Amino acid sequence: MLQIEQVISEAYNWILKISEQYQDILKINIQKYVITADKKILMVDFENHNYIAQLIINNDIDMKPYKFCEFRILDLNQDIYQEDAYCYWDNVNSNIEEILEGLNNGLKILLLTEIFIN
Repeated sequence: MLQIEQVISEAYNWILKISEQYQDILKINIQKYVITADKKILMVDFENHNYIAQLIINNDIDMKPYKFCEFRILDLNQDIYQEDAYCYWDNVNSNIEEILEGLNNGLKILLLTEIFIN
């Protein structure tokens, strides 16, 4: 069974990799990184010219509809009340590969217009 520590570790390594790879076109800010016996949280903000995004991974049981991971992207060119440009939630059956695929799919959206601009 997938444990939150593994999800946080894999996501953190993913963030380090993309922050180096896309440092010129994507601002990444780790807001919170806490691993204690009872609290496990990774909260990261992403920003570029067209999008803002937030990745939240935590073990708070009140944070449903997802199990551990939520990744939301908002288009800055849309009205504030528009739908998310992208939203990924894991579920009780998700494995680490599926979670990383969800994060990478969101990354593609964040980078899409930036690659064409630069």
